[in-house]
Amino acid sequence: MARALILGGEDRALALAEALVGDGWAVWIGVADEPVEGSLDAPGAEAVVADPARLGSVVDAIEGVAVIAWLLGDPGADPEAAREINGGVLARLFEEIVDTPVRGVAYEGWGAGEAARAPAERASETWRIGVASIDVEPGPGWLDAARRAVSAALG
Repeated sequence: MARALILGGEDRALALAEALVGDGWAVWIGVADEPVEGSLDAPGAEAVVADPARLGSVVDAIEGVAVIAWLLGDPGADPEAAREINGGVLARLFEEIVDTPVRGVAYEGWGAGEAARAPAERASETWRIGVASIDVEPGPGWLDAARRAVSAALG
């Protein structure tokens, strides 16, 4: 059974986790702090400390992970911070996962996630890491697009 690590996305993360568990995946959802027992509302998924704002915590959480779902495309109230996390932080994450079991990254390519496109393409070309963009904004069709992207990131 393949394992996915979902980062960011709040309600989108929970919906994707539930769908992937239903598809037979083992799923971890990254949280910023030590998870509280029963705090995760995604049946079959587990919370793990993995905060994109603290990249080391993500690297610590990727043992046994085949694909990362990077759900940080929403620019929210701070578009500049969103561009940095989708550009600079994601680029550093790709560098960190080169020699790990992670085989792919599905990322949100809408909104501030456009900043993710260049580092994703570079990682794909340089290190042959599978990448797939979720180009549908949250709403109808997003969950199906996200599921397809997770599968496509694995090749």
